[in-house]
Amino acid sequence: MATCKLCNNSGFFLNPDNAGICPSCAKDFYPHAVETQQKFNALLHALDAEPPPAPIVALSFFEQAMRLGEEMVSWEEKGINLFSVKPTETLKKLKRFHQEYIDEHKQIARKQTEAIVSSGEVPASFLRLLSYFVKPRTLYSILSPGWNLAWETMLGEQPKAVLDQFIAKGYLREATPKEKTELNLTVAQLKELLRRNGEKPTGKKEDLLEQVINKVNIETISSLWQYNDVYVCSEKGLLIANKYLDEEQTEKQKAFDESIEQLKRGDLSGASKTFVKFYSRYKYPDPAPVSIGYNISTTPMAESVERSLRAIVGEQASREFEEDAVLMELARELWSPYRSELPKLFGSYDILIKKTRRIDTPENQKAGFYKGLHYTDYVEMINQHKREGQYEKALEDILGCISVIEKEESFIPPWYYKQAAIVYRKLKRKDMAEKYDYKYERIVLSNQEEHERRVEELPEEERNRWYPDGYPENQEVKRLRNKGIIDI
Repeated sequence: MATCKLCNNSGFFLNPDNAGICPSCAKDFYPHAVETQQKFNALLHALDAEPPPAPIVALSFFEQAMRLGEEMVSWEEKGINLFSVKPTETLKKLKRFHQEYIDEHKQIARKQTEAIVSSGEVPASFLRLLSYFVKPRTLYSILSPGWNLAWETMLGEQPKAVLDQFIAKGYLREATPKEKTELNLTVAQLKELLRRNGEKPTGKKEDLLEQVINKVNIETISSLWQYNDVYVCSEKGLLIANKYLDEEQTEKQKAFDESIEQLKRGDLSGASKTFVKFYSRYKYPDPAPVSIGYNISTTPMAESVERSLRAIVGEQASREFEEDAVLMELARELWSPYRSELPKLFGSYDILIKKTRRIDTPENQKAGFYKGLHYTDYVEMINQHKREGQYEKALEDILGCISVIEKEESFIPPWYYKQAAIVYRKLKRKDMAEKYDYKYERIVLSNQEEHERRVEELPEEERNRWYPDGYPENQEVKRLRNKGIIDI
């Protein structure tokens, strides 16, 4: 009795082919197998191209190729022989090549770093890391699994060694008790701490911090800290980091203006290259492979970005695009990693809204859009309304964003629910504030569970490499679980 090697179904009339696959499986499997091998070969070709891809792109190609290789190996293990060279042998060679590539580029990066450091300069990748500590941060946020490897690839050496250099040179200092408390404790925790110590909490977070530091024993405060390894730029480090961030902002505006002019002329290729040139220099590392960001395909990144732009305009790719909704759509797609900054880059919310709302379809029916803007475009507007005390306007935008988020998103961003709770409290609507607090807490934990599930689904070797201890819990997840919120 015949058995299909894919679905394991058996039967006298199953009629599997020479590879041992039944007709029902074959119609989907063979096109997928061909596409998988084509993608795999394209990645190998891209890794061997001249000039070679940038290291951060090459590493992405390696990760994608190894995932495809693992899938082909799984077919081999089922006895499905489709390839002239066994996938196990191909994957073994690829992994060896990958390790050699990493070792070689770490050496190159280390030599470049040593040369730059000996000249008295600080490497750009080091400056990116230093700028992360403009605000108090935990060392764990850099050294945790996934992030540690991502930073190591970018720096060319272990991030801990670089952080130790920063501390030794006086660029970083240990945070003060007040700074550690601000990072570790929420407003609600500060208020509770004051009440437990017989004090009446008043004012905003800064006022509450002052009260806590002045009125509560430091041993009591520190016992509530989740993280003690908190560091921040010293005055000397802040001068260097702020100079780098100012330069980044200037270069971002220049790249944005140049790309907009290229988009107007219909030069989608030029605009893509302009963006990628900036993005490759100033981006943070990605804690791949469970990260949400630009999906680098089997082609160089600029070509991948250009393809996404051409998908918007279709057959009109060669025409010029004036100051209209199409231009705004292109700008939003091109600068999607900085979507929330688009209003600042355009210089005016009025311009942004005017351009976007000229789209022909009512309210812009694209996924994730509310009144012609993507929900991430509203972040700064909501914050601006709050700063100006315009809570009704802020609430209208928040609830509008939530309405489209709940229709379209699998990972729901909890920020909007937190803002809804804050604004409802400002409007003295305690019942609604508690309702959105409840939603916020469950979304945070639900997202954590989804991340944990995705990590568990990774191939074992990849999972052990990036997340040997499982997907880490962030500070808010730990706070909520300690609070006893576990029913998602």
